[in-house]
Amino acid sequence: MIPAELKIEEFAKDLATQASQAFPPDLPESVKRFVTQIVYEFIKLAGDALNKEEHEYDINESVLICQLVGEWMYHKGIDNFKNQIQQEYWKPILQQIAFAIFETAKASVLASEDQNMIIDKVQASVETSYRAMIEQLAKENKLSKSVDEIMHQSNLNDYVEQNYQNQEIEPKQEEKSLKLMTMALFFKSLSPEDVGKMVKMLDENERREILTYINMPDLEKLVDPGIYSQYLEKFNNFLPKVKIKKKKASMYGKITEAVSKIDEAEFKQIISKERKNVKNFLLRVYNGKMSEEELFSIDLTNEIVEYAVHKVNN
Repeated sequence: MIPAELKIEEFAKDLATQASQAFPPDLPESVKRFVTQIVYEFIKLAGDALNKEEHEYDINESVLICQLVGEWMYHKGIDNFKNQIQQEYWKPILQQIAFAIFETAKASVLASEDQNMIIDKVQASVETSYRAMIEQLAKENKLSKSVDEIMHQSNLNDYVEQNYQNQEIEPKQEEKSLKLMTMALFFKSLSPEDVGKMVKMLDENERREILTYINMPDLEKLVDPGIYSQYLEKFNNFLPKVKIKKKKASMYGKITEAVSKIDEAEFKQIISKERKNVKNFLLRVYNGKMSEEELFSIDLTNEIVEYAVHKVNN
């Protein structure tokens, strides 16, 4: 079961819209329409399938599984076209890949594996299932390229390379994305009323990008605390009516109370699967060595603390 606040149809439509705006320029319109529809369709199918299960997935787990399905439908959908695979085989291939992604991601989430590990396992499952389908088509002499040529083609690699080049060519755009990512994290600490006031000041593209970041798993781990603090000051100066609450004592009290009954070795074991920077942060809290600069980023770190307290108490 997925949380009620995750409206899976709206989520699927939003990611499909984002996909439709990120296609390579040389892609025919018919291919763009096909891939956009596939992204929507399979995200919705994944969400509906999760919703029928007894296990209660949290918002981050639900979004991660569905987003992985959507992202890989986008990339492999484009690969099918670039590999000159006959269109009648596109959907069967993508169905097999989507099933592999869903089962792999779900099993990893239920095993409480690290997000990086989940992403790596999903990518391996995509390559395995894609190769199996391609090799079957090769046996039936239904391909115009060799299996090795097809497996070498990767829209994901092209996408990463293009983004890297864009970062070098368009530093202002990169700065804008970082600002919007930080703003999304900031919004998560506000009341719905305050968020409503603020989003009215943004244009449609900015609102859409911020929504993507808000739904991104572990967003608080992706933004550097120092950069967050800098933008937080700017937001506070620019929007004086929005109060930024820094509940330092409350946050510090939560974590110290939670760990007061266990020793450091046990605490280290509990957080052993977390990312290095998160583990270091939590250990500094545990040992009473957190600096004022880090405490200033309370809106960023509070979610990490809440998660740690949950793990310790359960």
